[in-house]
Amino acid sequence: YASQKQFTENASHELQTPLAVMAARLELLLEKNTLSQNDALVIAEVLQTIDRLARLNKSLLLLSKIENQQFLQNSMVSFNQQMQYITDQLDDLAQFKNVRVLLHEPSALSVKMDETLARVLLTNLIKNAIVHNFEGGWVNISATDNMLTITNSSNHGPLDVKNIFKRFYKSNPDQQNTGLGLAIVEAICALYGFKINY
Repeated sequence: YASQKQFTENASHELQTPLAVMAARLELLLEKNTLSQNDALVIAEVLQTIDRLARLNKSLLLLSKIENQQFLQNSMVSFNQQMQYITDQLDDLAQFKNVRVLLHEPSALSVKMDETLARVLLTNLIKNAIVHNFEGGWVNISATDNMLTITNSSNHGPLDVKNIFKRFYKSNPDQQNTGLGLAIVEAICALYGFKINY
């Protein structure tokens, strides 16, 4: 178990460094303005791929750490405060998508867990609700003393209940996300014994 944990961390670290170096060198090439427009476009596409690989690497490492129970800084976390913080952080995205985000907090919701994981959990859920929406849509976030509910408008119909929490599943194959967000959400819920459903 310890060896597997060490290997995962080392592999992730070793991947992150060359990805960062590649991105930096390609960005320097672009800044020189000596490339043709076509070459610049190709490099821009490669940079997007490198960025996606870096995000994928970080997500896989996070998933591994969650499953190996490496988050032990548990304390009482106010979901109400975290939701306010996250919706403020995602306000630019919501405005860009022209999506109204509404918080309903009839009571306080506090949970004993790692604060970093609480933030990852809520960010993934709220960001998904904003991103997978349409212009002029809405997101409702409601917290009671033992339940968090997030609903959003959508013109795509219901999601595939059997697959939405599977790793690398995407409802739209053309999406640029990693397909790990909801798998991470499910892993966090499993770690703390939370029930999650769609």
